Amino acid sequence: MSPDSEYLVEPLRTGAELTLYRGRGRSDPTPILGVAVAVEQPSPRSLRRLEHEYALANELDAAWAARPLALTRHQGRAVLFLRTQEGSP
Repeated sequence: MSPDSEYLVEPLRTGAELTLYRGRGRSDPTPILGVAVAVEQPSPRSLRRLEHEYALANELDAAWAARPLALTRHQGRAVLFLRTQEGSP
């Protein structure tokens, strides 16, 4: 788990462009997912993708969607954190 942000996460999967994390907030036990760019110098396309998903936060219903919580940096990489339910991503 990473101690350098307000989230405690561990990697689930790493692909060519993105890494998927599962965890929780330091002060909130609610489960979260993190979607991070997999490289230190991401393409503009990868960053726009995360920004677009974050922009949809107010349009998504928590009953059926993982709602974006934050678009921030974690371990030096851009990451989108999403509130989710327990289970398989």
